[in-house]
Amino acid sequence: MRKFLVVALAMLLAGAADVSAQGLLKRLGKAVKKEVVNQVTTAVNGSESGSHSQAEQPQQQAEESSWGEAPAEQAEQPTKQAVAQNKSSNAKDVNNDLQPVTSPMTPEPKRPETGTTGGHAWVDMGLPSGTLWATCNIGATSPEQPGGHYAWGEVATKSSYTESNSKTHDQDVWEISNDKSSDVAAAKWGNGWRMPTNVEFAELLRYSIAKYEKVGGRYAHVITSVINGRSIVLPAAGFKDGTSTSNATTCGNYWTSTADGFTGAFSYHYGAALGEMGGASRYYGNSVRAVLSKPDHIDCPASGETNGHAWVDLGLPSGTKWATCNIGAEYPDANGLYFQWGEPKDIFTPVRKRNNLHLNRDIKDITANPAYDAATAQWGDGWQIPTKAQMVELANNCDWEVVMMSGRYGFRITSRINGNWIFLPAAGNYTAGTLRWDDFPNADNEDCFYWTSSVQPYLDWGVAYDSYSLREMQINESTGFKRPSIFGVERNYARPIRPVMAK
Repeated sequence: MRKFLVVALAMLLAGAADVSAQGLLKRLGKAVKKEVVNQVTTAVNGSESGSHSQAEQPQQQAEESSWGEAPAEQAEQPTKQAVAQNKSSNAKDVNNDLQPVTSPMTPEPKRPETGTTGGHAWVDMGLPSGTLWATCNIGATSPEQPGGHYAWGEVATKSSYTESNSKTHDQDVWEISNDKSSDVAAAKWGNGWRMPTNVEFAELLRYSIAKYEKVGGRYAHVITSVINGRSIVLPAAGFKDGTSTSNATTCGNYWTSTADGFTGAFSYHYGAALGEMGGASRYYGNSVRAVLSKPDHIDCPASGETNGHAWVDLGLPSGTKWATCNIGAEYPDANGLYFQWGEPKDIFTPVRKRNNLHLNRDIKDITANPAYDAATAQWGDGWQIPTKAQMVELANNCDWEVVMMSGRYGFRITSRINGNWIFLPAAGNYTAGTLRWDDFPNADNEDCFYWTSSVQPYLDWGVAYDSYSLREMQINESTGFKRPSIFGVERNYARPIRPVMAK
C-alpha cells in the first residue's frame, strides 16, 4: 500500500450536548491505529469560500484521483551498494533514475512535554511540525478563562467591533504571524509567542480528538492529541460584532494569522456538535490561542546566498544550485507555501480547475518568468522553479534517503560528488476539490510533492495539460521500502516549490 497512515474524520452528531464533532485522526504507529479504526467516518460537505460566516462549513477534502497514482512497488529492498552499482544512465525514464533506497528511521530524543516561555505555559502535543500550544488564551490566566476578544490584525481589545474601525478590513494584508504591530500574541507575550497559522491550527485538529464539555463551569473544546494523549482546553467565548457578544458561553471562535481574501481571515469555530476551520470577517472580535515554533529545526549547511535566500552547491554537472528551504519556509524542514502550477502566489481559494488560470493553456515554458514562475516572483532574479531535467540531474547524482529530521519525514538528498546535502520535507499537497482552509495538506509528513516548471506534452482526457512533479516518498510499513518518482499531474493541484539557481 502506498500510504501507511490512515486518516479519518470522526463525527458524533447524535444530539448529545457534551459530545462534539471529533477532529481528523491520523494513524502514526500501531497505538494510534487502534484508536482510529474504531472511529465512525463521516464526510462533511460545505460551501465555497467567499462568505465569512462564523458557522460556515468547509467542504471535505477529496482524495487524489487514481489515475495519478504510481504503481505499487514489489521489488525487494536493495542495499546501498546495489543502488550505486545499478544506477541508471537513461535520463528519459525518470522513475528508473530515482532508485529505491533504504535508511533507518531512528526516533529523535524526546522533547519536554510541558514548559513555560516568558512566563506563559505551553504543551507539546507531539505534532509533526513540533509546534507548541499555549495552555491559556491571550488575556486569560487559567485554561478555562475566555481571555480577550481581538479583531484580526489588532493588538488591543475595544468597546465596539465594526468594519469602519477595523485596521485591516479590506486591506492588502495576508499574513500577520510574529508581527508585533498586528499579531496580538507577539505584541503581548513576546519571547517567540505568536498567532498560529491556518495550517498549524489544521494540524492540531488533524492529530487530535475534540470533545465538547464543561470545564470550570464553562463549555469548551478539550483537544486531546492522538499521538501522545496530552490536551489543551479551548474555552467558549463567542465572538464580538459591534458592541454585543454572540454565543459567549456555548461557542468558540479562534483566529489564525492567515488572511482569507481582503475582508476575511481564517478561524476555528466550534459549537455543541461541530468544529471546523472557516473564514470570518476581520472586524469580528475573536479569541486568540498563541503558539511557539519548535526549538529544534534542522540547519542545512549553505554554500552561499542570493537575494537573502541560502543555497547549496551539490557539485552538479549543470552547475545548478539548490535552495535550502521551500518558498515561504523559514527552515529546511518547514513546508512553506503551496502553489498551483504557473501561479506566482500562494493559494487562498479552493483548489479547483476553474481557479487555475493556466489549466488548459498550451504554455511551453514558464522558467524564470515572474508572471508564472513562483520562485522568480517570490525570490527575485536568479531563482526559478526547477525543470524536469534539473530534477532528474538531482536524482542521477545524489543518494536519496528517507529520514526523520526535527520530527519531519522527508528526503535527505546527498551529493555523490561533494557530499553536500539538502532536505525535502514530506509536505504533502492540496488535491482537487480541497479548500485551502478546510484541512491540513493531504499526505503531510507522508509524501513529497514538488513542482517542476516543465510541461508534460500530452492533453489528458481533453481536460488539462499536465506538469511534472516530484511524485512521492512511499513508505511501506512491512518492508520499509521507499521510492521517489516523477510524473505528470493536473495543474490545479497545490504543491510546494524548492527553488534553484541555474548557472
